[in-house]
Amino acid sequence: MIVDDFIEEKPYTDENEVNCWHYSHAKGTVLKGINILSSMIRYDDFSVPIGYEVIKKEIT
Repeated sequence: MIVDDFIEEKPYTDENEVNCWHYSHAKGTVLKGINILSSMIRYDDFSVPIGYEVIKKEIT
């Protein structure tokens, strides 16, 4: 099973509970965008996506 999170950068979109600031370990900085968690099962050369979830933050 493979689990991965990534940030779809949206620097020009208004900030809300989905499009907000997240730390990117790949770039070593904070980015504005949508944080997505995805998972899949892999058997040899065959991959099957299981699902994904958009990470939401509460805006205070």
